[in-house]
Amino acid sequence: MSGFSFQGEGLAALSSVCFAVGHFCSKRLTNTEKPSVVTGWQMLIGGLILIIVGYTFNGRIIFYGIKCLYIIIYLAILSAVAYTIWSTMLKYNPVYKISVFHLLTPIFGAILSGIILAENVLTIANIGSLLLVCTGIWLVNKKTVIKIKQI
Repeated sequence: MSGFSFQGEGLAALSSVCFAVGHFCSKRLTNTEKPSVVTGWQMLIGGLILIIVGYTFNGRIIFYGIKCLYIIIYLAILSAVAYTIWSTMLKYNPVYKISVFHLLTPIFGAILSGIILAENVLTIANIGSLLLVCTGIWLVNKKTVIKIKQI
């Protein structure tokens, strides 16, 4: 099946818009607050929204033992540290220069899939994607000097 669907491309586009708005909000908030405080509030509010939406649609969390709790705590700490670093980077750099690095997320996902799951990630499509992403990051971050002749 081909074509546009809100549940597929529509939600991906909406996610990108929300992500961009979130970057600009974080940039503005970190001018007056510590990045760790901004991250804490973002995670608290976002977590509460996800819990409400989850329970509204009959979602539930099932723990199969203490190891599950350890994994959730580990992931929460990992996310908090990563987003605090991200907010700190946004505080001291232009949004457009930092947000382009999110393009590396699927690349690291593919690399980790190759390592952890022993998947074959060295395909022409993946290597081509890697080159395109790296070229895009380079283009956004390169310093260009444009000389304009004065008349």
